[in-house]
Amino acid sequence: MPENETVLEPAGAGVWAALVLAALTLGPVLLVARTPVPEPV
Repeated sequence: MPENETVLEPAGAGVWAALVLAALTLGPVLLVARTPVPEPV
């Protein structure tokens, strides 16, 4: 099954790239949303 392996590798890389991009973009947003904003005195 060498053909299937060559087809799955790029697909897997794309999936990991998408997960990394999603984590980098949503991570900071979730952190900012979860952290309480100090009220201005």
